[in-house]
Amino acid sequence: ILEVVGKNLLNNPAVEGIVVNCRDITERKQAEKELRESEERYRDLYENAPNGYFSISVADASIIRCNSAALRLLGYNKQTITQMKAFDLYTDTPNGLPIAREIFDRFKEGKSTQDVELQMKRKDGTPVWVSLSVEAIRDLNGDVIESLSMVIDITERKQAEKELRESEERYRLLSENASEVIWSLDMDLKYTYVSPSVIRQRGFTPEEIMAAGARSAMPPESWDRVMQLFAEVTTNEETGRNDPKKVRSIDVELYCKDGSLIPAELITTLIRDENGRVTGILGVSRDISERKRAEEEKEAMEQQFLLAGRLAAVGELAAGVAHELNNPLAAVQAYAELIASTEGLEESLKSDLETIYREAQRASRITSNLLSFARKHEPDVDYISINDIIEKSLELNAYRMKVDNIELSMELDQNLPYTTADFHQLQQVFINLITNAEQAITNAHKKGKLLVKTESLGDIIRITFTDNGPGIPRDNLRRIFDPFFTTKDIGEGTGLGLSICYGIIEQHAGRLYVKSRVGKGTSFFIELPIVPQVSRITRRSTVKT
Repeated sequence: ILEVVGKNLLNNPAVEGIVVNCRDITERKQAEKELRESEERYRDLYENAPNGYFSISVADASIIRCNSAALRLLGYNKQTITQMKAFDLYTDTPNGLPIAREIFDRFKEGKSTQDVELQMKRKDGTPVWVSLSVEAIRDLNGDVIESLSMVIDITERKQAEKELRESEERYRLLSENASEVIWSLDMDLKYTYVSPSVIRQRGFTPEEIMAAGARSAMPPESWDRVMQLFAEVTTNEETGRNDPKKVRSIDVELYCKDGSLIPAELITTLIRDENGRVTGILGVSRDISERKRAEEEKEAMEQQFLLAGRLAAVGELAAGVAHELNNPLAAVQAYAELIASTEGLEESLKSDLETIYREAQRASRITSNLLSFARKHEPDVDYISINDIIEKSLELNAYRMKVDNIELSMELDQNLPYTTADFHQLQQVFINLITNAEQAITNAHKKGKLLVKTESLGDIIRITFTDNGPGIPRDNLRRIFDPFFTTKDIGEGTGLGLSICYGIIEQHAGRLYVKSRVGKGTSFFIELPIVPQVSRITRRSTVKT
């Protein structure tokens, strides 16, 4: 500069000399250099940042600049995008443009925005979810002139969240609509979840179940079995013998809200965290009442077939034995009576003869029962009301039940259809069952309850006698209808009563079976076919012909 200025001045005759003032600008030059380097670094950072950046004009929302990541995200080139408005980049949906306008209004007021999720759209129109953060840029006077907007592509995360929500929704629908109850426990055996299907299965709400705890869900004997299973699982886990994918099942009984019990199958597996550590138990409770009922009916049918065979064989034997015993027993009674009538007989001897006569009579009654058991008489059927037979049978036992403090309840279906049956044979069966119930209740509690119920189920009539006596052990249930089987003391029963009842009901083409639980009582069920009066008349006329 001096050289050029000096030459010009020296060529001017009017100039006599030059005064030069030199100022050191080294620091300014260094600052300018550092500023250029800083701006270069900023441009490199801005341009090469992994996230997208935009600068938006506060005046008209035009796009001033953007980096390569933003261009890649949206599919534009720099020349095209800088000719667009910021609002052109957002979807015209509730998740897009309306939110962008709110953010722009905040930015004009100098307010920042952090991590707002909304939808932008690519050049081809496909939506893309982003997380948007906006900071206002001000000039030296503090006025907002543009924004620095950062966008992060969160499409994959939003898709994963959507799939998770859909998965959770499917699980929720499955959990709420499944007939089984889905539940989970932590390692302290406290419920962490119970599905709403527990309302249908047991009458409780999930909240009631979780508040009461797992221990109160079942009787002690079922809980002991569950604890045994959990102890085995825990031991195997500690020793490394557990199969992580193994599913275990166990049959238990569960309480319902009305106090009843249902048989259930518990299917369980272990819950593990990402490190494979057991954190809880996932389970399903399945009501197996129908399965149990089917198993019991199958077992009852098998027992009926076995019993029918035994009854036939024993019947033939009983008839022969009874006939052979009748004559000598009659002779014993006759001679005992004859000797007892002798004059001058000692009182002690007369007492012994009375004992002989009484025991011979008892033996005679046994042979009479044997003959009744052995004979296969066809029932003398008539068109009758089962309710009438039950009421007359209960009248005969009414006084004794009152004396023995037995509370009688009757639930007789007043619309019960008539059927054809032998009045006296059915009355014999009903009285036998009522008497057995009375004796069981009296021996166990000195008082109790007897429920007699009739109902129509399809094409059958069901009669139920339910007592709250001591119940019948499972081993005895298998033999309850066997001839000569009795649990009474010697001299109190022959063991033929239920066998005769079984035979009578079988002759009526019906079923007689029993259900009992020790300590809970016993129920005898009689099922008879409904036979219309027309069918009975037709059958009789056919026989006459």
